[in-house]
Amino acid sequence: STALYNIACALALTDKKDEALVYLKKSVETGFINFVHMEKDADLDSLRKEKGYLELLKNRDEYVQKFKELRLSGIATALKNQGVDADSYEWFTDEERNFIYLHNRSKEELAQIRKGLNDFAEVTWNTIFKNRPSLPLYIVLLSSADTRKMFKGGKGGFFNPATRTLFCGDIPSWRLAKTSIVQHKFTHA
Repeated sequence: STALYNIACALALTDKKDEALVYLKKSVETGFINFVHMEKDADLDSLRKEKGYLELLKNRDEYVQKFKELRLSGIATALKNQGVDADSYEWFTDEERNFIYLHNRSKEELAQIRKGLNDFAEVTWNTIFKNRPSLPLYIVLLSSADTRKMFKGGKGGFFNPATRTLFCGDIPSWRLAKTSIVQHKFTHA
């Protein structure tokens, strides 16, 4: 999607508007849903008043939802490939923060994790980082058993920037130390 977007930019810069719009639409349809960037990118200035460009912006919510569904399916497949029963996990969306959780935790446990992350996120957004995420951040909260399936050698999790996904293990020693893998991995995001 990024390569298609870059082609659209190059074509727009050379005043090939029709071709640029074709590639821009292809980029969005394959997952380039960073509309905030698109609206600010000077490379696309020649397209701002074009019907095709305006239609993409008008339909942004549909494209974001489509990509969300594709991303969730991709995460479930990745978990299944590691021997995790992804069907035992459920999704929860925090619309206010643009966080999408995949978990198999109790309501109480999820609420505790969310409160800790929400508080941490607010502090970092107010003191360290100037922007909140404009794209969804996917947060996978693995069970202890599934953590051992996904990670070897004591690794607690990782952040995949290409898919904006945090994979967060459940490691009892971290809980005893009152330290959060979720907050640590969020900092990477």
